[in-house]
Amino acid sequence: MAKGKRYLTSMFMRYRSHYSSFRVLLILALVVAVLFIYKYHSNNRQTAVSDDDGRGDDIDKLMGEVVRKLNLQKPADGQHCAIPHLNSPAVSPGNASCRRIQPIRGSCQLANDMFLSTPKESCDHQQYQTICEYEEMHNAIKCYNDVCDPEKPVSIATTSPDLGTLHWRSLPSIAKLQDLLRNMIDPKSRQHHFGFIFIRCPKLRDEEEKDDEDDDESNTNDTPEYEYNNDDEAYEDDLILAGKHHLVGINVYQLLILPPKIINQKAVHTNKYIDVNVVMLDSISRHHFFRSLPNTVQTMKEINRRNASTVLDFELLQSLKGRTYENLMTFFAGEIYDVAKPFGVLDMPHKPLKTEAMLEQFKKHGYHTSWFEDLCWTWEWGLVKDLLAMDRDLELADRWKKFKDALQTARIDRYDVTLSSCEMLRVNHHHDPFHGPEALCYRGKHQHEYILQYVKYFQSTMAKLKQPYFNNLLLNTGHEDTGRRVQTLDDALADYVEFLTKQENTLTIMYADHGNAYGEFIEKTEEGRIELYNPFLIHHSAK
Repeated sequence: MAKGKRYLTSMFMRYRSHYSSFRVLLILALVVAVLFIYKYHSNNRQTAVSDDDGRGDDIDKLMGEVVRKLNLQKPADGQHCAIPHLNSPAVSPGNASCRRIQPIRGSCQLANDMFLSTPKESCDHQQYQTICEYEEMHNAIKCYNDVCDPEKPVSIATTSPDLGTLHWRSLPSIAKLQDLLRNMIDPKSRQHHFGFIFIRCPKLRDEEEKDDEDDDESNTNDTPEYEYNNDDEAYEDDLILAGKHHLVGINVYQLLILPPKIINQKAVHTNKYIDVNVVMLDSISRHHFFRSLPNTVQTMKEINRRNASTVLDFELLQSLKGRTYENLMTFFAGEIYDVAKPFGVLDMPHKPLKTEAMLEQFKKHGYHTSWFEDLCWTWEWGLVKDLLAMDRDLELADRWKKFKDALQTARIDRYDVTLSSCEMLRVNHHHDPFHGPEALCYRGKHQHEYILQYVKYFQSTMAKLKQPYFNNLLLNTGHEDTGRRVQTLDDALADYVEFLTKQENTLTIMYADHGNAYGEFIEKTEEGRIELYNPFLIHHSAK
């Protein structure tokens, strides 16, 4: 049997480069014939493995494997798939002894068909309306009177420091909202916030809209009146589901991102300190980074070309496992997971993520530490699980306290804008972003746009106050089964990379923990399984 397998494998390797239709048919016919003979003899000798042990018949497996490889290896364009490079190939050492395995022929065409054959999703189906805006240059807030009905109150939601969830309350007017926001960003004020505020107000309507509404009300006398509660977090979809169609479109919503509140910090930053900025994009292989984020790649090339800063592409990063926790544990604590003690995807890890192993060293030198992600802490994924702080049997206040205690042990000072993720996921009718939506939008903008905006405010504020920091940003835009949603990140990430060129004494490490671990691409081609363990790694060093 083993001899027969070696013969078939040898035959396949010898002929796999010949791809005319006649040769493929001939090879397939020979394979089937030989396999039939071996199966006949193996059955007579009763040497085939029994299905009772769960492994199935070796010959059947071999036959399926060879046929599958013949199908997958056939290229659509007749050419090998190129390995992408950030720098020109001439820059890469030509005599390198360690190289990435040559991509399987035809896999690039399959990837293009699956990922790039249709336009990327957008948030254009929603309208972004500015009730208030923050002006970074002057550290000022300005609210507008042409969006909200001035005769009705305005509602705001901030994160409760006791519960970690949104708390809605009412303000009498836009003017009062503007006063509140100005106080929140005042460096002398001690009013704490988490870097964002949700705003809701009744939409300002013209006379024609009011007349139409009066007509609607006169024709719907039998409809029960719905009294809108300012504490109610109802959105259009919720109203439709509740049968309250007449209230759809009556309100305007905005998520306003604010700079972080840093209170009474003495400037300690000197040239001996280097700010460390880690950006992890979950589930993006190196090839998928280059195929899905062309604007970001082009921006990096332009940065190197004009010598604005230095962008280095590390081409041979090997992932330890196709899951985030194990790779983060190695990154922060240098620990390799124990293969003898596995745990399931839905199980809790055996021990908490030891971020303190690294962050404690930075804290000793006066660094601020932060961790921002796009997951909801009240659900079952993300940092709350990795730190073993998730316990959904507790009351909400106790859960929040347990998580805050875990953050303190992990030596993480700020979680801030992450707390806006619960609401953005909620209005998209998802607890997490791992199986949709195709674009995670809130009022005309992608979720990652809001988070990246806050990260830019955070870095600029820390630089202005001369405070050294270690920041870890984790985005799951690419962690879903279609492999396409990551394209929505391209423009915002390219803009962020350009922003980094102006951050002095800052080292940015941008990487993925692994490639996409599920979806059609990894199911249809071996290249997807190769990409799973070949994530990208890029270092950006400002001048």
